[in-house]
Amino acid sequence: MLFTFLFAFVVPWCIVLFIVKVNKKTIALIAPFTAIMTNILNTWTLAYDFAAVYPFEMESELASLPMVLGIIPALGSLLVHLLLKSHFSISLVIAFILISTLNEWIFVQADLIRYFKGWTIGWTFVIYLIGFTAVYLYYRLLKKWDIL
Repeated sequence: MLFTFLFAFVVPWCIVLFIVKVNKKTIALIAPFTAIMTNILNTWTLAYDFAAVYPFEMESELASLPMVLGIIPALGSLLVHLLLKSHFSISLVIAFILISTLNEWIFVQADLIRYFKGWTIGWTFVIYLIGFTAVYLYYRLLKKWDIL
């Protein structure tokens, strides 16, 4: 659990806050939305026993909490930070989907995440596609309303 907490929560937020220095307004607007989207998609995946997260003896929703509140909201905030500075919006969204899928594949290979009932990395890609597309649409809405 310490490994998951450090590398799925502490490290991503340290990178976003102290290395990249994402605007705090962006974080305040995007991270909660991303955490909610992640929680919905993650709960659905875990509730139907498609996946389990290390440590496996712990309730999966609790074990995945560092990811729900850590790496995914941090990545969502970083994505919007880069979208605000770039003209390559669709390319960035696709890159984030692919990087997130690759990251999860590494976790599966390291036996930190296990798939069941026919779940594959392809379905994981679809989940990230839904999640990051929702973040992108939320970003567009905030831009339209002149909030970002």
